[in-house]
Amino acid sequence: MTNRKIQNMLVELNERLQRIEKHTDNSLIPVHTWADSQQICESFKISKSILGNYRNRGMIPYSKVGGKTYYRLSDIEDLLTANLICNQQEQEEELEDIND
Repeated sequence: MTNRKIQNMLVELNERLQRIEKHTDNSLIPVHTWADSQQICESFKISKSILGNYRNRGMIPYSKVGGKTYYRLSDIEDLLTANLICNQQEQEEELEDIND
């Protein structure tokens, strides 16, 4: 398959996706999905103390209702994205920064 054919297929796929997006009812997508501390800890295999540490350091916004703490999943995703290490070089640089 030539690069030209691949490029044409990608253009066609993009056009199809745009048509689908126009007909999608975005009102059915929840604006925010919330999870409590236990759900976050279980999902990401972290302890409640680590989650509390992130919360206390202001790394993760939260809401408290009746003594129970809730987190927006979009905020958790933002934290993970902000700390994403994309390649080996970035990982090595991160380790150098820690060791300096």
